[in-house]
Amino acid sequence: MKKVIFEPRYCETGIDFEQYVVKFLEILHFNATRVGGNDGGVDIIATYSKDNREFKFYIQCKFWNNTLGNGPIQEVYAGMHLYNDKNAHPVVITNNLFSFNARKYATELGVEIIDKREVTLINRAYQNSKADIYNVPLLMSIILSEITKEAEFDKNLEQAYLSVESDSKSEAQKLQIVTEFDRAKGLIDDYEILQLKATEKLKEALEAKKIAVIKGLEYG
Repeated sequence: MKKVIFEPRYCETGIDFEQYVVKFLEILHFNATRVGGNDGGVDIIATYSKDNREFKFYIQCKFWNNTLGNGPIQEVYAGMHLYNDKNAHPVVITNNLFSFNARKYATELGVEIIDKREVTLINRAYQNSKADIYNVPLLMSIILSEITKEAEFDKNLEQAYLSVESDSKSEAQKLQIVTEFDRAKGLIDDYEILQLKATEKLKEALEAKKIAVIKGLEYG
């Protein structure tokens, strides 16, 4: 197997980081693609197949210098629902750390986080060919399974495949997030339309001013 230590030391921009994550996942037998453009909170769509089961991930990448809060978690959760794919798994991958409260919030929403803590586990697994922890979320289970080939992780995959999302405790909160992001998207669309109209009016004003100046020169 190729070297799969997670160390994006040569990344300088967010796009560099996204491309690095895609290559990292591809080495581990994922089919991963950058969304690009107006991604709606999703940077990468990745699928993984094993034993006639397919797992799909909507991933947001955050290449930041500071600790992350709730924002990226809300964005990827809402972005996944914009794709109308409730059976997929939302994930945020970062080169930095999430705050304690943000990690708790992510757990409530069912969003998986891979930050410096998880990266440490990945790199230890690569170096030792053995995992330190087995009770980890789905994407981490697959990554560590591919690195170590330990059968223990198959239990996590089977449980994830058979489980049905029914977290009534946070369902209202989840719906609110999706609704708020839909509203935000609508406001952005309205803003862009108004901006186009404003640009057209500015052109008309400049043309009128030009004509006025020419007539002033003619009759001045």
